[in-house]
Amino acid sequence: MRNGNFSQAARELDVAASAISRHIAQVEDWSGLELFERRGRHVVVTPAGTAIAESVRAGFDDIARTIERLQREKNGRYVTIACTVDVGMNWLMPRYADIRIAMGDVEVRINTATSYANFDSPEIDLSIRFGDGRWPNMESALLIDECVYPAASPAFLARFPAARAVKQASELLQFPLLELDIPEDPGLNWHRFLRHFGLHPEPKQMLRFPSHVMMLHSASRGDGIPLFWKGMHDRLVEDGQYVRVGDFEVGSKLGYYVVGRDLVHEPIASLVRVLRGQADIVRRPAS
Repeated sequence: MRNGNFSQAARELDVAASAISRHIAQVEDWSGLELFERRGRHVVVTPAGTAIAESVRAGFDDIARTIERLQREKNGRYVTIACTVDVGMNWLMPRYADIRIAMGDVEVRINTATSYANFDSPEIDLSIRFGDGRWPNMESALLIDECVYPAASPAFLARFPAARAVKQASELLQFPLLELDIPEDPGLNWHRFLRHFGLHPEPKQMLRFPSHVMMLHSASRGDGIPLFWKGMHDRLVEDGQYVRVGDFEVGSKLGYYVVGRDLVHEPIASLVRVLRGQADIVRRPAS
């Protein structure tokens, strides 16, 4: 209990304090558990009380999600998917027209943000997140395995023609390199990429950026070589906006996943299939 007092809780709930005390006593008698420890005029929630409260809260959350899903089915068929601006620009939007056609009369709404902070909100059906596929109380389906490679713009290759002839990973150290400046980022950066080839020295010049959009803008100007995601940025290479530097790829056990509370009910399940085919759905227990 937040206030440590039944009377204060009763005032907030607009009910009689005696009613709260009576209901708690009934639950304690029925369960044989002590939910609150009485300390004079104050009460403290016991571990058993905390565990039951969390279960009740989770139950109400499930009911709210079910009601929201049923209301959506009644009022109109749509699915809301959230992603970062970078993923939206480089992966989702180039596929959006095809996704809309494949989903038929189900509207696909997109929310973009700079972080995952609001991706668990009730109005978000699905989100695209980077990690190992493990998010508490969520289900996930793999979209893209993490695999990166160096690429440069024609403007950069005009400034540094030698980059076209790179054969060994060590040769990359002579060029300015671009990467994201994200604290505690578990993904592959230049340091981890070079370490895969047994290289540990710091590059001569490293430019870091707070977002992928800013990094790509700098890369397009010819400022340096970024690492591209296979499956995420390939269209930029296919369109001729960038050229792969060398024939190097490094992967990891991480990746981008489509994440949601319930990936098996329609029309959410259809969108998951459209995004990644018949991806395996992984259920995760509560933390």
